[in-house]
Order: sequence, then C-alpha cells, then structure tokens
Amino acid sequence: MIIICKNIIYIYIITMQIKYHDLPFGAQLLLWTSRLSINGS
Repeated sequence: MIIICKNIIYIYIITMQIKYHDLPFGAQLLLWTSRLSINGS
C-alpha cells in the first residue's frame, strides 16, 4: 500500500509538469482521475 501511495504521488508530480493538450484524451482522463483521487483523500 505504501509503494502504491509513493507511485501515485510520483505520478501526481509528473502531471503537474505535463501539458494536457499534448496528450490524448484517454491519458488526460487517467491523469485527471489520479489527481482527483489524491485531492479527495
């Protein structure tokens, strides 16, 4: 569980640096849901 949390935080940091317009819709949706899950926790 701790490893999963670290991976989510790592992904969250990456998403802060990625321009969403450069990604396909599926990737945007995946990153958005991962960020939403962190904000909701």
